Amino acid sequence: MGSHHKPWIWGHRGASALEPENTIPSFLRAYEQHVDGIELDVQLSADGVVVVMHDGTLDRTTNGTGWVGAYNWSTLRQLRTRHLSGPISDVPIPRLEEVFEALPSDTVLCIEYKNGPYYYPRLVEKTLEIVHRYQANSRIIVSSFDQFALVESASVAPEIPRAVAWMGRMVEPWGVARAAKASWVHVHKDSVPLDDLRRIKESGLQVAVWGLKSSEDASHLATQYVDAVFVDDPGWAVHFEHR
Repeated sequence: MGSHHKPWIWGHRGASALEPENTIPSFLRAYEQHVDGIELDVQLSADGVVVVMHDGTLDRTTNGTGWVGAYNWSTLRQLRTRHLSGPISDVPIPRLEEVFEALPSDTVLCIEYKNGPYYYPRLVEKTLEIVHRYQANSRIIVSSFDQFALVESASVAPEIPRAVAWMGRMVEPWGVARAAKASWVHVHKDSVPLDDLRRIKESGLQVAVWGLKSSEDASHLATQYVDAVFVDDPGWAVHFEHR
């Protein structure tokens, strides 16, 4: 996962503009659009199953309500996910194992530990157990807004690259990334001035930008400082080049 002349295209929660986010159909749709990698989010059910879900609560993306971590998997698996526009689909919430089983074995994944505001003490451990079981260490990057999760991940699986994510402005993000044992930073497209992107790159870190909805969204980026972009609809982005 080194430097390259064109930013990688990552399907953000799969192809989340086209299928219910963080579901098997969304991941398969992104793969079919020839993305370089697929991003997804993990949490834990009350009984310790690694569940693929972005929000801490079920309300926005499913027909359930309340905290993800308050329910056993036997309850969560009966729920159905929502399309971005709101309607309920017939697509269930997946376990992380199901993602590995559904996608081709060469698929590169970015797995985000969704710690906070609901924290899962065993999330990192259980996620990495599954990664190891599927012998996927060499095609995974992990990320989190929770820097302590990244430090724990570095201890458990030092060979898996780590990315620190944030929104808003941060003083010396390159220092924060180093403290969190991260080699990547994942930033919102509006959060980081170009001069900071340059300094992050010059510090030896790699940069991924999220929040991109269209090629116009990406037009302000000085892509010589960007190693990857996260997009909800990979279709427009597969031809994304330096500007």
